[in-house]
Amino acid sequence: MKQPHNIEAEQIVIASCLIDSTAYDRVSPIVGADDFFAERHKTIFACIAELASERSEYSEVELFEKLKANGSLEEIGGVSAIYAIEERVETSLHAVSSAKIVKDKSRLRQIARKCRIALESIEEEQESGDIVAELEGSVAKIMDSDAQEKTIAQSVDTVLEEMHSPDLGTSLPFGIESYDRSLRSGGMKPKQIHVIAARPGNGKTTLALNVAARTARDGNAVGFFSLEMGDDELVEKLIFCAANVDAHKVEEGVASPKELERIEEQAKRIRSWPLHINDKAQMTPGLMTSIARQWKRRYDIKLLIVDYLQLLKGDDTKQSREAQVAEMSRSMKCLAKELHLPVMVLSQLNRECEKENRAPRLSDLRESGAIEQDADTVTFLYTLNEDRNVDAPGDNLRWVRAKQRAGQSYAEGQFKFRRHTGLITDFS
Repeated sequence: MKQPHNIEAEQIVIASCLIDSTAYDRVSPIVGADDFFAERHKTIFACIAELASERSEYSEVELFEKLKANGSLEEIGGVSAIYAIEERVETSLHAVSSAKIVKDKSRLRQIARKCRIALESIEEEQESGDIVAELEGSVAKIMDSDAQEKTIAQSVDTVLEEMHSPDLGTSLPFGIESYDRSLRSGGMKPKQIHVIAARPGNGKTTLALNVAARTARDGNAVGFFSLEMGDDELVEKLIFCAANVDAHKVEEGVASPKELERIEEQAKRIRSWPLHINDKAQMTPGLMTSIARQWKRRYDIKLLIVDYLQLLKGDDTKQSREAQVAEMSRSMKCLAKELHLPVMVLSQLNRECEKENRAPRLSDLRESGAIEQDADTVTFLYTLNEDRNVDAPGDNLRWVRAKQRAGQSYAEGQFKFRRHTGLITDFS
């Protein structure tokens, strides 16, 4: 296969930098030495970059001396080769447009290399999902490799704009007023990781479903990875919650006609919600990233939910389980930044808090302290022995926030958890 390249564009970039020292400042944010196809061009541009870092203006004589000192002058064809390139242009007017061409060809070569690796993986009969995830991730990195840095002025403007915005910028609320008030931004902001951790049966999936439902109902697309429950079971819970109907009544055939009518009505509404569920059990961080990217492209999801972290399968099975969970946690932090959305990650707690009948602590997070490190907020859901009354129509569900980055860390409160309907609201 012919390697994509444009020698003429490469020569125009180099020649522009030779006749106009300021041209380097214009093209350096776009291309680097490794983006050039011809080896001699890589060598020359690398020397120009060294000179430009040392002084604002440089001459061709200094370039000759630099190449000679590096032992590269003869390799690139001597002084005559540089003069030949320099004669290609009379002005640096086309330096930037030519640099963009060089960068584009460089990207195409990198993508071709990644595709060849993918073909080798296919021949080795690796799992298709892993191949696609690896290829998508590699291509995304290639395309994002020249992302422009923001100036401090741009960052200041962004912060001030969000501070003065009536809805505190682009925060997505949990939908439970007392809890949202306790968050620094009044909800979940893009690029943030919000960890909700609990022991089994203490409402973490139900809370996530409540948040997903409120977000989707408001017209914001949600991506939901359910590694524990099937999509049918989740949707059933959504319907009962939206209709505020006791699931046991329906299962036992004693639901009233009005309750059944509410179920039908809410089911019709839920059909139109932009809620996307993936219930694949053997999910790896790579595959999850690939699917999340597709959701973002197709539906512009505003919130991603993972239920739950410890059920993810590590990409590298040779690693210890703690190392795998740490890798998964980091991959979700990277995903939140890449897709510019908040990620709600559900997590298991170990048994110690339950045994000791106390509020959970950060040390109770199961399998990895990396979760605590990567999270922007960590909130625990729990019940104490005196709270456990399954017959009560509104069971107490306590919560405590053990971490909030750049905000008041500790906060606590209670939710009203209607277990038979799956609705979680303020306790008051």
